Amino acid sequence: MSSVPHALGGCPQPPQPLHQLLESAFRVVKAFKRNIAWDAGRLTRTQLSTLAALDKRSPRRISSLAEESRSDLSVLSRQIAALEATGLVERTRDPEDGRASLVALTDQGRRALDSVWNKRISELQAALADVADADLARVTAVLERIAAYWENRPAGPSGQPNPTGPPP
Repeated sequence: MSSVPHALGGCPQPPQPLHQLLESAFRVVKAFKRNIAWDAGRLTRTQLSTLAALDKRSPRRISSLAEESRSDLSVLSRQIAALEATGLVERTRDPEDGRASLVALTDQGRRALDSVWNKRISELQAALADVADADLARVTAVLERIAAYWENRPAGPSGQPNPTGPPP
């Protein structure tokens, strides 16, 4: 797959289908971020991301959550404190280490997360009502392949560890 010089400078422009895919992906992410903040009301994207991570695996130590999300522990601790103050998460003592605590999603936190998630699903259903299930499955497979590639890259272009991938 060859590339051609980009019209705006020295960066190569990918072949047209990849260029269109990249532009569309950026538009979707930008719109998603803008709308998720509106849908979430009082919750930030970071807080929603934290709730989603806790929904996948909970209870867990804040340090584990910080490592997985590549967040600074002190910043994440403040996020957890804010979520705890609103009743969306709760802390308990770690039974394996009484000095540490575990954080878990509460029922209220799960309802808040589900509310935002259900709004997203409804919007996608409306936007894609005329798209066949087989076509959605193909798009999903391609997106999963792209996500897996970026998540599993051992290093970014500069040789630094990939900040979106698994911890080294």
